[in-house]
Amino acid sequence: SRLADPTSLHPTVEATPLLKAKSAGELKKSLSNTSAAGYLSSLSIKYIIIPSDPYSEIFLNDRKYSEKERKNFENALDDISWLTKVRNGKITMYELPKAKGLFQAPGFSSLTYKRLSGTHFELNGKHEIEELIFSQTFHPLWVAVRGEEKISAKKMENGTMKFIFPSKTNQTIFVSYAHAPKIETI
Repeated sequence: SRLADPTSLHPTVEATPLLKAKSAGELKKSLSNTSAAGYLSSLSIKYIIIPSDPYSEIFLNDRKYSEKERKNFENALDDISWLTKVRNGKITMYELPKAKGLFQAPGFSSLTYKRLSGTHFELNGKHEIEELIFSQTFHPLWVAVRGEEKISAKKMENGTMKFIFPSKTNQTIFVSYAHAPKIETI
């Protein structure tokens, strides 16, 4: 997004489709739900950011930029007890208490991985993993490869994905986005 500052470690996620909140009141209601913090944590979300609006496109009232609208969002987030405001100003930032890692496995507090590219990851073989949760939006072209096993992603209820291996072994796992095959013409 041109209004956010994504990095390879912290990709951006839009709040409106994720939280189904188009107004400050809807956002406050959504985040006041007792399961909201756990839900965002399960998606590896560490920060909620109220961006600057240099093009006057986000915080509108009657099709005109409204600083009051922006302040309404900030006040709504200020009222959420489990959020910590870590930056104030043109870009306001709130930190979540416990963001889970990009990769998770039942029974393990953390997994070590290397980002080889934006679409390719390597998890070390220290852990015997049977189920691997990948906190990215599900897409059927994500695959996990362990030895000779190639496992397709399964969509989880929260919209992320997991890979289920037929057995536990401590081999290195590669997770990558399998690009659509090239079509050759004769």
